[in-house]
Order: sequence, then structure tokens, then C-alpha cells
Amino acid sequence: MMNATMQKSTPKMMGKLLLMLSMLLFATVLKAQNTYWWVGGTTGNYNASTSWSTTKGVTQNTGNRTTTNAGDVLIIDGSNIGSGSAGSAVTINNLTNGETIASLIITRGSSFTATFGAVSATLNITKDLVLTSNCVLADGGNTFVVGGSFAASNTSTATVHSGAGNIKMAGTATSSSLGYITSSLSGTATSAYTGTTITVGTLWSTNTTYAVGQQVANAGYLYTITTQSGNSGTTAPSFVGGSQTIGNITYSFAGIAASISVSVSGTTPFQVSSISLSSGGSGYTSVPSITVNATGTGQTISVSGATLANAISLASAGTAQVSNIEIANGKNILLDCGGILQINGLLNLNTSGNLALNTKTLQFASSGTTSGTTGSISTGGGTLSAGNGPSSTTSGGYVNFTGTGNTATQIVNFNTTSSNASSINNFTINRAGAIIKIGTCNANKLSMLSGTLTLNNGTFDDGGNTIVISGGTIISNTSGTTNTVYQTSGGKIQASRTGTNVPLTAVTTGGTIKLANIEIISTNTSSYTIASGTTITGSITFTGGSTINGTNLTVGDGTNEVALNVALGGFSTAPTTWASGINLSYKGTSTAYTSNGNEIPSAASGKLKNVTINNTGGVTLASNMTIANGYSLNLVAGQLTNASYLTLANGSTIVRTAGTLSAAPIYGTSSADRVNVLIAASCTQGNESKGTVGKVGTLTVNGATYTLSAALSIDSLNVTNATDVLNAVGFALNGNT
Repeated sequence: MMNATMQKSTPKMMGKLLLMLSMLLFATVLKAQNTYWWVGGTTGNYNASTSWSTTKGVTQNTGNRTTTNAGDVLIIDGSNIGSGSAGSAVTINNLTNGETIASLIITRGSSFTATFGAVSATLNITKDLVLTSNCVLADGGNTFVVGGSFAASNTSTATVHSGAGNIKMAGTATSSSLGYITSSLSGTATSAYTGTTITVGTLWSTNTTYAVGQQVANAGYLYTITTQSGNSGTTAPSFVGGSQTIGNITYSFAGIAASISVSVSGTTPFQVSSISLSSGGSGYTSVPSITVNATGTGQTISVSGATLANAISLASAGTAQVSNIEIANGKNILLDCGGILQINGLLNLNTSGNLALNTKTLQFASSGTTSGTTGSISTGGGTLSAGNGPSSTTSGGYVNFTGTGNTATQIVNFNTTSSNASSINNFTINRAGAIIKIGTCNANKLSMLSGTLTLNNGTFDDGGNTIVISGGTIISNTSGTTNTVYQTSGGKIQASRTGTNVPLTAVTTGGTIKLANIEIISTNTSSYTIASGTTITGSITFTGGSTINGTNLTVGDGTNEVALNVALGGFSTAPTTWASGINLSYKGTSTAYTSNGNEIPSAASGKLKNVTINNTGGVTLASNMTIANGYSLNLVAGQLTNASYLTLANGSTIVRTAGTLSAAPIYGTSSADRVNVLIAASCTQGNESKGTVGKVGTLTVNGATYTLSAALSIDSLNVTNATDVLNAVGFALNGNT
């Protein structure tokens, strides 16, 4: 029988026993994940057991990789590629097709390229693919399937992946990269800003006691504590790959440490203007804590919403270049980088696969080659999304197309799950001869939050979508030489920015820009300005109250007619050139519109064609309007207060539905001139058939009853239906009553 003392101590003993068992299990799991270093020299075979060693730099020992294991971690370290030799490049031949490993790490500490021989093999990496600073994976036409994150720690513009092969983001591993953060900035600094420190997770420090399983960061890397018998001492870990015992603690390399950047603006005091994720890192076992320490009073700064994700986590402050990237079907992969992720090959988005821009910049570069796959995006049914994914509660991201070689049409599909998924910052096209087309969007609407569509070279096709631009210059062409065309497939650009004299277009001297359909939905009263070299060829719509200063604007391409629709706003100054015929429509719901005449081409120009009045609040003219021969004035709804400003040329037509004229219009310039009148809805005669100078030519009553209120002389009568009725009061046909 157990005595009382033993019974009393049993809970404590059981606790210690469980702790020891958990530590033993943790160590056993790590041990099962064998770590091998490349020792095959500058050129060697992947499948040779002597090419790999459990001891860095030792070419032959009992730790050679005689058997493969799905838990293996393979390290290619250029600082010692066998027998103490260092190399700036290695070539690894005969990659075993279909092999599965846990992780692949490429490192050196300086420039280093690991090239795999061309055997069209597939290497399955169940966790992370990790490259340290200035290292390159040259795939040799092989495919590297990454279950976790593709992480690199470059600090400047660099190529991290090259070749005709593929890195496929499978998204099958437990997430281990810091996926995204949400920052909150409020208040204004009231004293001099001197600095902000944002700490991600636990930074290694001297003489500190850590728990087994705890993760610490140092020198840009992340480590997991596997055993400990005391505090950390004074020597920090800085190695890459494998495990090392330093003093009382054994550290296991976990991956790249995540980092967060801070932008500061203003002068005396300076203050934090933005906080963003520079790198999501890799190898995290749980969401790291984020601590903000800022100096300067008056500003409240917080970071929250952190979560782990499978990511392309490239920490380059410049441009991190990769070749071909594939996103697996049904997977959401986040883009985490400090600068730009540049696709030099193909971004292949499989059906239901999604790459979340996560406020970062994705650039497609085609460099001097005619290949149809350089700087390309697939049309395989997958999507891009702003923010952190299809159902994102955040938005933002940048998309660029550059280069000169690939002129094939590129179709960019945005995820349709939420409006945030289709809300990016800016879109840039600088690829001569190419058409970049928007495919799918949520509710057929792509929003640009920062507000610049930059068209330096090439053609933008809205794909029938509405492109909403709410800030910055709406359309920009800084190339100075290329005629850039905005091509429509039935869509339009909506300009919604507010401010004073906001630029609708910005064109460098010598450049031109052609736009199709533009809608001004801003409610501010200041004018949008137009840069010289700007042409609008499709339609211009004013619905929000803002105006356009038409100086420098050419309306029309000289061939196709342009639709000009006005509800509110309009032109504060008339366009410099009316190059095409204009079909003018005043369409509103209830607010009366008073024209300043700037939207009306002069009679001498001959450019005003059809005019429609469809505003129940009415439209008032304050300058001359002439409807040309062969065109019509359509009175759909509301009254046109025309006074003496309205002239209908010989051969023109008035079509009356429910609209009216406040006064009799002028029919032509002589008594021989004739204006046709078409009655499309039952009504009593108004001023539409009481013109002065000339007379009504053909009166057409179409499915309606037209009741005359005054004598009417016409040349011919056209009653299109047997039920049409003309109630005559002093009616004359060809001069006969």
C-alpha cells in the first residue's frame, strides 16, 4: 500500500514525469528529422549517398545519406561544400524524381547559386524552401513543390529563383509564416519623434532562461529551443541549418525571422505614417507576439491581427526576382515581401488557387525575349486577390507589367468573393505592344485605392468591368513617347477622388494617352485637370457634381461618335478640340441642371449630333444649341428650358415621349426648312410642333394619341398603328385643311 507521504507527492512527481516525457518526445521528433549538408563539391550527384553528410563539410563518414526519409532536411551551404572547400556555385545532378523531404535550405553568407541538373524531376518539400541572403535556386527545369512557405532573407534587389522549371506552392503544410498584420495609427505627435522599435516574437538576449519549445530570433534567423540546462549565457546563435548546443541551450534552426517596417513622415515633430510587414519569415510554430515601442508623445500606435499563413516570403527591400511560380488548386498563398516580387516567367494560378497581394507589389517582367511565357500570368481559372485572401477584411496591393519582349495578351483575374479582394492600390502597364486585360472582379468592379492607373506603354483593357479610382492621378503616362490606349470591352473608369484641381491625366511632354469611357462620380465642386495629349474616345459621364477643365482635352478620335452624359457637374471649361460627333444626354433623377454651354459643340463645328433630355428635374440652356440635319432632339422626361437658344436644322427631328419644351424652338433658317416631329407617347401638343421660321415636315404618331392645342400645318402625316389618334384643331396637310 502506498503511504501517505508518497500519495501526497504523487501529483508533483506526475507533473515532472509528464514534463520529462514531453521533452523527450520533442527531442525524438526533432531527431527523426535528419539533417544533411551537401558535401558533393562544386559538381556532384544528388542521389549519391556520399554527396550528403550529417556533419557539415565532412565528405565521408557514418552519417552519409544512405537512405532517404520524408523528414530529411537538406542544406546546401556554399561556405563548405566538402572538405572545407567554399564555392560561389554548385551543380547538383540527377535529382531523384518524386522524392519527398521536409525542408531545403540554400545558404552561404555571400553570393551563391545552387543549380540543379536538367532531368525534369519533381522534389516534394513538405515544409519550407529557405534561401538566405544573396542565394539563388537555379531549378534546371525541375519542379519544387513547397508545402509550406518559400522564404528568402535578401536585403537588396536580387534574383532568388531562375530556370525553366517551377516552384509550386502546394499550401499543404501547417502555416509557419507571419501572414499579415493590422496596424492602427491615431493622434499626432506633439514632441520630436526619435524612433519606433517593433519587436516580432522573442529576441534572443543574454543570461535569459528559455523554455523547451520556445522560439527566439537573432541575426535575422529563428531558432527553437530543444534542450536547456540553464540560461542563455552570452553567446547568441547565428548558424543556418541543423542544431547547435551553445552553453546551456541546444538550438534548432527554424527559419527566417519575420520583420516589420515603419515609415515616418512630417517635420518637427516627425511621426509614424505607416507600419507594414517586411517579411513573414518562416518556421514559426505559433503566432509571435508583436511589441511596439515608440518615442514621442501624442500618437497612439498598435499592431494586431497577426496570423500565420503559407507564403512567398521574400524580404528584399528592392526587387526579388523569381522565374515560374505555381499556386495549387484551392490554395490561398500570401505574398510577403519588403519590396517587389518580380515574375520573370509564368505565374500559374490553378483553378481556385489564389495569390493574395497582401498590400505588396507583384511585377511581371518581360525582358527582351519573344517568349510568350516571360512575365506572364496564367488564365487557368485561379485568381489574384487584394488583402490577405478571397474573404479578406483588408485590401490593398500593387500590380505591374513591364518589359518589351512578350506582347501576348495577359488576363488578370481578381477574386470575386468579396469587394476587398478586388480592391488594390495601383495598376501599372509599361509593356509596348501588349494588351493587359482585367478578367473577373467582385461585382464587375476593380477598385484602386491609391488611385493611379499608369499606362506608360501598351494597352489596358477593362474587360467590361468598372475601374474605380479614388486617389492620386487617375491616369498617368510618364514615358513621354508612346501613344498609350485605354481599350474598353464595355467597361469604364470611374473617377471618385476629391480635392482641388485634381489631375485626371498626367502625361509627360511628347506622350499621348487615349481613354475610352470615363465617369466622374466625385461630389467635390473643384475641377479635374487634363494633361496635354489626352483624348477620350468612348464616353464621358458626369454624375457626381465635379467638373472637368477641358483645356488640353480632345474629345473623339475623328471617326467614332462620343457619348456625353450629364447629370451633375460637366465641363468648367470647354474641351480644346471636338474631334468627333457628340451624342449629348442630360440624364438625372430630380436635380435640375443648368448648362453653362461648355458641353455643347458649336453649330459651326457640326459635331453636335443627337441630344436627349431625360431629367425629371429639368434642364436649362444658357447658350446656343443646334441640332444638325439628320439628328434628333429626344424629349424623354423633364422640361428643357430653351428660351431662344434652341435651333433645329433643316432635316432634324424632335422625338417627344414625356419631356417638354418651355418655348417654341427655331426651325432652320428659312421658311422652306422642315423639322420632323415624332410623338412616342400620348400627350397634348406642346412647343415641339410650334417652331418658328420653318415648319413641321413629317408628323409621326407612334402608338399614341396626340391632341392638338393650336393650328398645325405639316407636309405629311405618318400614323404607324391603326389605334393612333390625331385630335385636330385647325389641322392642315400639304396646305389643305
